[in-house]
Amino acid sequence: GHENGVISLAFSPDGDILASGGLDATILLTDLASRQRIGPPLTSHEAPVDSLAFSPDGETLVSGSHDSNVISWTLDTALLIEKACQRAGRNLTQAEWLRYFPGEPYRKTCLQFP
Repeated sequence: GHENGVISLAFSPDGDILASGGLDATILLTDLASRQRIGPPLTSHEAPVDSLAFSPDGETLVSGSHDSNVISWTLDTALLIEKACQRAGRNLTQAEWLRYFPGEPYRKTCLQFP
């Protein structure tokens, strides 16, 4: 999935997720059981991602890059869904669901919206 190769890897504490950092300045998360990518690439770095580490609870990923930045990424699904619902003000559309959760049946993501 990386355009120019992988230079860093980290496994989540439970062994379910592999994070890969690339020369293309992106981070990809992969569900190891299904071998499916989890969400879109993480793209805030401006240079190759050369270090990755998960927190002990697996809800945070920290990345370091040749751009001299260290970024802390939240992987807490409930928190991410809550933030997305607040920002979008609606549930995911069918197309969005298929993009981010391929192979999973559609369901409401924001219980406060119809």
